[in-house]
Amino acid sequence: REVLGEAYDVMISGTARIINRAYPTIEERSTVELAALLTAMCDGLLVQVALVRRTQASMEGIVSRFLTSAQLLLEHAARKES
Repeated sequence: REVLGEAYDVMISGTARIINRAYPTIEERSTVELAALLTAMCDGLLVQVALVRRTQASMEGIVSRFLTSAQLLLEHAARKES
């Protein structure tokens, strides 16, 4: 549990730094919250990709929609905080 928590801390803080570089108008606390949300979305994405053989969805479609959603989420946050 501790190791998994540390791994998520590293992933979330690294993602927050990337968000901050790409969207400097987003406040630091918000970048950490957004990074945690995107990490959770990625976890769900991994499950969906693993199960794609059981659904009508395509892996490319799921990933494409995830990336579009993430970009829109970040752009919205940047506009809101600028």
